[in-house]
Amino acid sequence: MNSQVYAVLTGDVVNSGALEGYGKSLDEVLELFEKDYRGKLPLKVDRYSGDRFQLLLDVPWTSLRAALYLFTRLASREPSVRTRISIGIGGIVDVPEERVSTGAGEAFRLSGSKLDQMKKHQRVTLAASNDVFNEDLNSLWRGSMDLLSAVLMDLSSAQAEVIWYKLKGLTQEDIARKTGRRQQTVSDILIAGYWRNMEGFLQVCEKELSPQ
Repeated sequence: MNSQVYAVLTGDVVNSGALEGYGKSLDEVLELFEKDYRGKLPLKVDRYSGDRFQLLLDVPWTSLRAALYLFTRLASREPSVRTRISIGIGGIVDVPEERVSTGAGEAFRLSGSKLDQMKKHQRVTLAASNDVFNEDLNSLWRGSMDLLSAVLMDLSSAQAEVIWYKLKGLTQEDIARKTGRRQQTVSDILIAGYWRNMEGFLQVCEKELSPQ
């Protein structure tokens, strides 16, 4: 048993059966994610069962930011294509030799089972093993993730795009240049997308999950 704590993210595409042509966009987003998260991924992101994907992070405190990266990038490219992502944090039996989806351990179990249990209104959820979070903290995170999901469900493609750039660390000036918008417009989009609240929540999550 590997004693290190990992994060496993398991996701799928909402209502994929009613969508056409989302596979190419999903593949491109996952490929870009792999480039931006190089050094944090022991293995390539795994696509399986049609619309499902799974990844393993050996820096678990980055897991929520990673989930939001994937959600916002896909939503900005394909407004009709939205993801659900379940984050499981805990130990694993070992790093799989080839495919993430063949992994075993608490982080894998939590991520997979919680995705299957997600309700229609949920877009992201997080659960950790008892040696990471106690039951009270897990309950608190469940409620917090429901609030975050409510924000994500209402994001426009423009809001998703600008938030994605913020998740990558760009300033409003940088985003304005990249998107051809005025800086004030970028600011207004961030306000409408509740970025400041999202950023504050991310900071709390990252602090809680960072090594003490």
